[in-house]
Amino acid sequence: MKSYNSVFCLRFEALHDKEDASDLTYSDLRDALQEHIDRMDNVPIENCSRSVFGDPKMTENSEDLYE
Repeated sequence: MKSYNSVFCLRFEALHDKEDASDLTYSDLRDALQEHIDRMDNVPIENCSRSVFGDPKMTENSEDLYE
């Protein structure tokens, strides 16, 4: 049976002080992402629309990834 590997993009917001966001650290981004995921965990799956993740940006046959 074929299996596929797909890439999805998840958008989240991170608050910062500089207009170009240059003051954001890896830790700031990770914390903001974790907060977003935690909020998503509180939404029943039937209330989630495909717009949360959108369509895959890339899909490959996973068998091709290991050749």
